[in-house]
Amino acid sequence: MSDGTLQGFPSGPRTADASGLHENRAPFARRRAWPLFPLALISLVQGFASTASGQNIADAYIDPRGNVVVVGRQGRPTMITSKGGCEKIVVAKDRRTVAWSKSTSKGSAVFIYREGIVRKIEGTPFVRDYWFVDGGRKIGVASGGLYYAGWESLYDVATMKLVDEFNQNTTPAESRPWWSTSSEVYSGD
Repeated sequence: MSDGTLQGFPSGPRTADASGLHENRAPFARRRAWPLFPLALISLVQGFASTASGQNIADAYIDPRGNVVVVGRQGRPTMITSKGGCEKIVVAKDRRTVAWSKSTSKGSAVFIYREGIVRKIEGTPFVRDYWFVDGGRKIGVASGGLYYAGWESLYDVATMKLVDEFNQNTTPAESRPWWSTSSEVYSGD
């Protein structure tokens, strides 16, 4: 060991011609596979994104316990709620959105399920009716007290922003917007 090298360790760089293990190089399979990993990850993410954005709902129903169940186009049921009490379920024409109503501590509300997310529109104080407009891109909600005129509101389903609303008491039927079920020009969705 007078020459300055440690016994058992090679002195100098390893090359492909050297016999034995190649400590300075990754095994052949790893060298060839690593570029495929990012590509596989990208395609996996794109697959999930396309499934979520193109989600189609084959059916939706309220089970005997009062929970909402959504059936995807592959026939797989998914339970959306677990506490029961859901009423009147509606599936939009675009087959991407489901709405149902449920009593709350403040009255009642409409719940909207779209692309795996549930959102809520509170009634003022009770939701009387709701319907999809523009193929499911918007939802109309009629709410108010039990025995007097209330409000009809139109929401964008994707953003949940209020688009339009009017007071049923002060707006005559002939002046109501086209999306209102109580207007004279409503043709249905």
